Amino acid sequence: MSSQVNLKEAPDTTTGEHLGKEGIQALDNIIQFRGHPTKENKIDTNQIETENEPMNTPSREEIDAKIGRASAEFNSSVVGLRKDMDVGFAEVRQEFSEVRKDMEVGFAQIRADMANQSKDTIKWAIGLAVAIISILLSASIAIFNKIDKPQQNQMQPVIVNIPAQQAAPTQQPNK
Repeated sequence: MSSQVNLKEAPDTTTGEHLGKEGIQALDNIIQFRGHPTKENKIDTNQIETENEPMNTPSREEIDAKIGRASAEFNSSVVGLRKDMDVGFAEVRQEFSEVRKDMEVGFAQIRADMANQSKDTIKWAIGLAVAIISILLSASIAIFNKIDKPQQNQMQPVIVNIPAQQAAPTQQPNK
């Protein structure tokens, strides 16, 4: 989206119309007060006195006293702020030291837990290694036993004992 500015609606700042009558009057008063007369409006000292607003110019001592009071107030507020900051920072330091102690206790507990877990892991690894070695050993022994022994499942030759035939009485031929 592009925004377009309508120049006809923008106020003309060169004439002072955007300030309104009160604003223009205020500017004229400021200009007159500062002693900068315009072409149309010369400073009329009689007019200032007739408005019953005599100009009181403070003396150097009064200005110095006001500046001194303002400086003292500022310094006291700065000192108060510094005290508040010191107290606040001390409280923050105390809280952080407590948090650090809690963290150190927690880290020590975590380290102990990790050491116990690593011991348990080592125990499990050793147990697993022993189990694997015993399984491999028993499997190899079983395989080598089958290779070394002749198979007992072969059929044995069957030996049949037949009793010897008795000699039949020989008959003599008839003569």
